[in-house]
Amino acid sequence: MATTLCIMQSKLDIQFLLCYTQINEGGIFLNDNITFKNRLKVSRAEINISQEQLAKLAGVSRQTIGSIETGQYCPTTKLSLILSKCLQKKVEDLFYLEEDDNNEKQ
Repeated sequence: MATTLCIMQSKLDIQFLLCYTQINEGGIFLNDNITFKNRLKVSRAEINISQEQLAKLAGVSRQTIGSIETGQYCPTTKLSLILSKCLQKKVEDLFYLEEDDNNEKQ
C-alpha cells in the first residue's frame, strides 16, 4: 500500500510542495540527504546574460539571483516559474533534487 504525504503552506514554496511517496522499501523520503539544486548559472551562460540582467527580467535583486545560484536561498514556486520563463527553460530543467549517496535513508 502506498502512503503519500504532501506538506503545503500558504506560500507555495517548492520545498513545501514536494510530495514524498513511500512504497514499502522504495520511494523518496524527506530527510537531510536530499538537496535542492539548480542550473541557473549554466542557463544564464548559455544566453550570455549577467545576474543583474536576469534579476531585472525577473523583478528581483541581483543578490537574490546570486543566493539562488549558490543554494543559500530556495525560491518560491512563483519565482521559479518566472525564472524558467526568463531563461526559456522548463522549470524541471532549472531546478532538481539531488540525493547524497553517502547517507543512508531514514
